[in-house]
Amino acid sequence: MQDAVVYLLQHEFELEGREESFMLGVFSDRQRAEEAQAYFETQPGFRDHLDGFTISETVLNQRMWSEGFVLYRHRSKRQRSDDIPA
Repeated sequence: MQDAVVYLLQHEFELEGREESFMLGVFSDRQRAEEAQAYFETQPGFRDHLDGFTISETVLNQRMWSEGFVLYRHRSKRQRSDDIPA
């Protein structure tokens, strides 16, 4: 039996130097994902960042990550300037 394909609708944009990301939905076909995108494109916030939408095809029951991860802590500009010796 072949695993099902679904379509993920996401939105990403940069805000004050940080990447913001929203998972907006998982759809059974591309047309439904595109219809949902058309709806979100009219909504506050999203309509100001129209280039942030992506629809990606994904196979169910398949790992999307192959290994672990390393966590990096980002410091604000203020913290970085405080670290500089006088």
